[in-house]
Amino acid sequence: MISSSPRRRFLLFLAGGAGRQIGMYVPGAVVTLSGFVVLKMGFAQIGLAQMAASMLTLVLALPLGVLVDRVRRRSALVTTGLLSAGLLASVAAAIWPSW
Repeated sequence: MISSSPRRRFLLFLAGGAGRQIGMYVPGAVVTLSGFVVLKMGFAQIGLAQMAASMLTLVLALPLGVLVDRVRRRSALVTTGLLSAGLLASVAAAIWPSW
């Protein structure tokens, strides 16, 4: 089996780390504030959205934990980092046309 080049591995690590850092610095307050300002949501709608996000975390934690235990750690970290950056970009893309 031929291993991948060290440069490719470093670039994957760098992409995953950058995506994780971008995704970590967006607190829930930013999403709440954008719901108030841009989407004209009320307190009840914001509360329901936050409750749904909390329930989603609780429901998906166990199955996703089992799946992550079965894959390689490096690929899981890179994938989750890129997914968090993609989710951040989708929130920004959803809010941007409303301004």
